[in-house]
Amino acid sequence: MTSRLAIDLNAILRLVARLKNGFSCQFLASLHALIPMKIQALPVRLTLCGVLLGSLLVPLAIQAQAAPRPLTKLEIWPGQRVVMILPLSIGSDFQGGEELGRALILLVQQDLQNAVARTGKFSVMTPYRFDPILRRGVLENQLADADVTNLLNTPSLENAQNILGKLRFDQPSMVLESKIEELRVGGTAKQPTVQLQVSGRLYEVGGAGTPKNVVVTSRSFAGRTPEIRLQSAAAQAFSELAARLVEPPASFQLPAPVIVTPTPAPTATAPVAPTRPSAPAPIFIPPSNVEVKPPSALSPEAGAAFVPQLPPAQPPLNIAVGEATAGAR
Repeated sequence: MTSRLAIDLNAILRLVARLKNGFSCQFLASLHALIPMKIQALPVRLTLCGVLLGSLLVPLAIQAQAAPRPLTKLEIWPGQRVVMILPLSIGSDFQGGEELGRALILLVQQDLQNAVARTGKFSVMTPYRFDPILRRGVLENQLADADVTNLLNTPSLENAQNILGKLRFDQPSMVLESKIEELRVGGTAKQPTVQLQVSGRLYEVGGAGTPKNVVVTSRSFAGRTPEIRLQSAAAQAFSELAARLVEPPASFQLPAPVIVTPTPAPTATAPVAPTRPSAPAPIFIPPSNVEVKPPSALSPEAGAAFVPQLPPAQPPLNIAVGEATAGAR
């Protein structure tokens, strides 16, 4: 029985290892079946299944909590926009001649379209009669055959904007006008090198803003044949050009928060009842008929003690002076 239990436990561990990166609907059932048949008690078998399941889920939960949240990158616009890529042209500073210019355009035109499509921000269309977007526009009566023919005969910026202006898209469509500005040949006679300078102007159909203008110079590339050197330089230059056309906005700093100190509300005070004016206190004015006695003759010297003057004798109340004298007689 001991060997049988060891074999069953090894099988359980192998099953757990296989299921660490995914679960199946039969996980519990498989664990339950691998428990030794000698242990017939259902509660014991379920307990063992729970212990094994917990040992699997706890590390996964800890790993999920510890994983950092991926940051969302800035994008120049959401999703994809339809862009019509006009045929390449030769810039005014190109020194290779008209014949070399035409041959170079045929050689690297597809590299431009591939580089723009690899950005993931464009749905590419070209001035081609069987282009899927142009055919859909004709079938849905948004475009006339004359509009498409005019674009194919003269694939200019004006005709491209006229075509795209009649089609309906979720986001504004765009037109890309590109040029090969310069061809630089360097290196040595045994190992020549080539550099290309290209430019691109991205227009938004119906937009009033200025187009996005990008100029890129490739690295120097060597190769066994001129075609290999030119295609290598063109692929690198157009890849950098397309990447810069869809560069997200530069990182920016949020403005500093403005801290406003709230002004305390004025406290309401109870109105004060008006008080009646009080009468001024009376001023004591001595009567004018009071006789002021001169200093006593008993103390004429300066600095002597003052002896008050007693008032003269007064008769009793209700008795006149004459009556008192007559009675006495």
